[in-house]
Amino acid sequence: MLLLLTGMIIFFGVHLVPSLPLKQQFIDRYSKKIYRQLFIIIAFIGLSLMIYGKIQMAFITVWEPPYWTRHFVMAVMPLALFFLALPDMPNNFRRHIRHPMMIGIAIWSGAHLAANGDLSSILLFGGFFIYAIFSIIAVSHREEFRPADPVPKYRDAIAIIFIAISYAVIFKFHHLVSGVQLV
Repeated sequence: MLLLLTGMIIFFGVHLVPSLPLKQQFIDRYSKKIYRQLFIIIAFIGLSLMIYGKIQMAFITVWEPPYWTRHFVMAVMPLALFFLALPDMPNNFRRHIRHPMMIGIAIWSGAHLAANGDLSSILLFGGFFIYAIFSIIAVSHREEFRPADPVPKYRDAIAIIFIAISYAVIFKFHHLVSGVQLV
């Protein structure tokens, strides 16, 4: 449990830095490039510790999720991936949706939280869910929504195709990251 919690503290801690004056102070002292590189390294270390910590943690059942929740996760994951992919691809959906990545993380973590009743899953997915909701609220109060510029419609089709392929790959190789075979 210590590795999982340490990873969560590192990962979520580094993700809170952008909302603090510390970010700009670091950039002013070093550079934006060094800030980004350090951010990525620290976030990767935290994520790696979370994954390894979850895999290593003893399976402690807190509650038994209903069987239908397994199907629920599989049904909503394309929607979660849709929101997760939007910020990094030119598309017109971003013109209407605020915080797509955090919405995707909330859907992903909330669905997995519903389908997993063990302590490590509750800590991991619950942590991501709380972080996503907190982030949506905090950024909404801090910044105005700035819609993305319009792009050609074929970019929307590319985004949807990319999301469908991503879902198929994640579905096929889910067990390599989580240890859980989906089918």
